[in-house]
Amino acid sequence: MQQLVSREKSPLEAGVVTVGSIHGGTKNNIIPDQVELLLTVRSNNEAVRAQLLDGIRRIAQNMGHVAGLPEDKLPEVHPPEESTPVTSNDPETARRVKAALVAGLGPMR
Repeated sequence: MQQLVSREKSPLEAGVVTVGSIHGGTKNNIIPDQVELLLTVRSNNEAVRAQLLDGIRRIAQNMGHVAGLPEDKLPEVHPPEESTPVTSNDPETARRVKAALVAGLGPMR
């Protein structure tokens, strides 16, 4: 999944894929029939977010094919219906905040 960030999106665009949680099975000596991998996807624009989500879906499906899974056992990808929207700073507000910070704290060194 990390190669989506390092190899498939522009290095000029921000994007992060983080594995936050893996859940599977109930015993150490029993192979579970299902495992849940929870990811966080962050970006500064919707196009990059969509690219990362599409890549996650593609990698999950194709790793299932590589492992020889039948179609009905292939990984499923379910992006949350609700997520935090990408951050888009208003240029004029950012300029005013920067000017106030420089006035109060001095210029960056």
